[in-house]
Amino acid sequence: MYLADPQLEQKSYFTPFTKQNRADITSLLIHSNVGSGTSFEDSSPNKFTVTNTGLSGNLVTRSSSVVKFGSESLNFGSANTQYLEISDNDAFHFNTSDFTIEAWIYPLNFGNYRSIYHQGETSGNYYMNSVEVMSSGALRWLIRSQSTTVLSITTNASTLTANTWQHIAATREGNYFKLWINGVLSKTSGFISTALDNLTYDVHIGNRVIGGTPTHQYYGYMDEVRVTNGTALYTADFTPPAERLKNGAWLDISGNENNGNFINELSTGTSHYRVGDVIYPAGTNSARYLEFDGTDQYITIGHNTSFDNTTFSFSAWVYVDGNTTSDRKIVHLSRASEAGGRAVWQIRTSTTSNQLLYQTNNAGTWQTQEYNSFFSGAGWYHVCVTHVQGNAAKMYKNGSFVSVNTGSCTQNFSFGTDPLFIGTRNNGTPSSPSFIDFWDGKMAQIMLYSQELSAAEVLDNYNSTKSRFS
Repeated sequence: MYLADPQLEQKSYFTPFTKQNRADITSLLIHSNVGSGTSFEDSSPNKFTVTNTGLSGNLVTRSSSVVKFGSESLNFGSANTQYLEISDNDAFHFNTSDFTIEAWIYPLNFGNYRSIYHQGETSGNYYMNSVEVMSSGALRWLIRSQSTTVLSITTNASTLTANTWQHIAATREGNYFKLWINGVLSKTSGFISTALDNLTYDVHIGNRVIGGTPTHQYYGYMDEVRVTNGTALYTADFTPPAERLKNGAWLDISGNENNGNFINELSTGTSHYRVGDVIYPAGTNSARYLEFDGTDQYITIGHNTSFDNTTFSFSAWVYVDGNTTSDRKIVHLSRASEAGGRAVWQIRTSTTSNQLLYQTNNAGTWQTQEYNSFFSGAGWYHVCVTHVQGNAAKMYKNGSFVSVNTGSCTQNFSFGTDPLFIGTRNNGTPSSPSFIDFWDGKMAQIMLYSQELSAAEVLDNYNSTKSRFS
């Protein structure tokens, strides 16, 4: 895994890209509220295609009546056969590596071999890796090679409960395989050093495959299905995740060590978020970007005195999927400790189509500079704001100065000790946050400078990177 962007700079020009290798990669992550209708998406760095399929035209749907997080869950029904399918990939080849398979489940009833996660074929050559519920209310993990059963462990009966949400996890840690229910270790294998076969079958969420035919349907609801290849996320009893599964730290390479986290809950401890990624510097090596899904993903950077400059510049490459028609934050230097939603300054879109706003707030008074028709449809845009306290801010698009249509931000800055947010704002308080206005799109080359860039410097920065974002 490569972590290079965003960069929070305190100079006029970029530092070189750096790479930091990470072994633990989220191979698959399915949120119930990402996608639309009966289309679901993989929110891992791999962005695998998730095919919604089933027998006799039955499909997995979204439920708004039985939910764990947010307003929806994956609904696998109470009859028929419907499931999600992901094509085979080396990301699901575990060999001797540690790994984790987990999900939130709400089974309506129980039956033998009803797979939550399944890869393989349970007839003929017997290759398979299956985490499944049993008729006794137990959780079972079965792994077979071509010639033998590698693993078969089952929790006690009634460790699962029908019509209730519960978190389940299956981990390999070294030479031991473990099953966890609601954060409690429920079953451990004996010593197994066997390298797992590279299964060449598609991954199924919600059933098994026998003789090429999907069967043993899981009935009920699921959410937050995640596969992590490279680490056992759980090595001791734990509190199950209280919000959507996530994320990973990003690296500030400016020298200021303002490292942050992709998060959607209160904690910002880097040790907690070192594994699993929702937002990830994707793309090619020369044009890595962060992709935000517009639901609850953002970056937070704890307050630093380098944010408290009465002269500064901020720039970023941003990608919009089409005409912008809602209030979404690119960057927000928070003052939520003063009042919910307030900012020292922020850059955002608005409900006016393709409009960009730069705003400041002092003691509850907002000042706004409006830039109409800033965007012109889907694509990458280089956005740069420079501001010297007491003067109106200057806005640049793709290296060129943009005249303001309405407004002027000339009031003094009102600095606090709140974080800097990329892709959201806190509409609550620091102790009881409420995050809204999530960015829906991509960002790259995120930079903050403690000086006013000249027009020539802004243009130079744009020209030096535009080939990466064409």
